[in-house]
Amino acid sequence: MVCPRCKELGQKSTIYNSSTYSSTVMHCPSYYDEDGKLHNHDSNTSSTSMSCSNGHRLNITFSKKCSNCDWGNNGKIIAEEYCGPTGETFSSTVSFNGYRPQDWKQVGQYDLEEGAL
Repeated sequence: MVCPRCKELGQKSTIYNSSTYSSTVMHCPSYYDEDGKLHNHDSNTSSTSMSCSNGHRLNITFSKKCSNCDWGNNGKIIAEEYCGPTGETFSSTVSFNGYRPQDWKQVGQYDLEEGAL
């Protein structure tokens, strides 16, 4: 996986995984259509956050795509950049935990490439 914002800006970076995922847990029954094809329309979603070495925060939400129709999606990435109250920018020497949520601005939304996670 590459940071989509860095790719867009022509930069290279390292991605750091938070190792924390959250998921919904709902029963979503599968079914066979008239042609005997199995459809799994699992509406459960999972999400995680990652960061890159250039200071972009990536909020990723994904679900399963049905293998026999167009239902579902591979996922979305919301990229954010830090912009503090006095205009300061991200510093790699400070933990992401030191930044307030309101100090981040969304700078892009991207489709998660299949197999990226």
